[in-house]
Amino acid sequence: MQGVGQKLEQILRSLEEMVPDVEAIVVINDEGLVLASSVPLGLDEDRIAAMATVALSLSERTMRELDRGNWDHVIISGEKGMLVVYALSGSPGAIAVLASREAKTGMILYLLRKIGVEIVNVLEGREEAGASGIEGTNVNLPPL
Repeated sequence: MQGVGQKLEQILRSLEEMVPDVEAIVVINDEGLVLASSVPLGLDEDRIAAMATVALSLSERTMRELDRGNWDHVIISGEKGMLVVYALSGSPGAIAVLASREAKTGMILYLLRKIGVEIVNVLEGREEAGASGIEGTNVNLPPL
């Protein structure tokens, strides 16, 4: 039987396989602590987590101050790529994705919505990794 960390890493690898322009993925709790990650050498998962936590906090405050409801996601784009921070629905925390400039933002958001549910289920002990259909060939998506 896999541990929670192994299940989460399996989910993150499946996202990387489906969107090759994803460079790093970090799952954080509401305090910015890393719960799981898939980060190549040369990138610092703690730094990604810290920056994602800042984006998360600012997004929450902005939505609250402007009376726009709960935040869902934030995208910060730059010359060399983007940071996408996506809320884990029904759970404190988020998924942070670093992606290249060429990455398909809509596809990343679609897949984050799918794996977000799966991550919350794994964190709460309700479901095995892969059960949401994101894993491997279970998802019927066009190739990128």
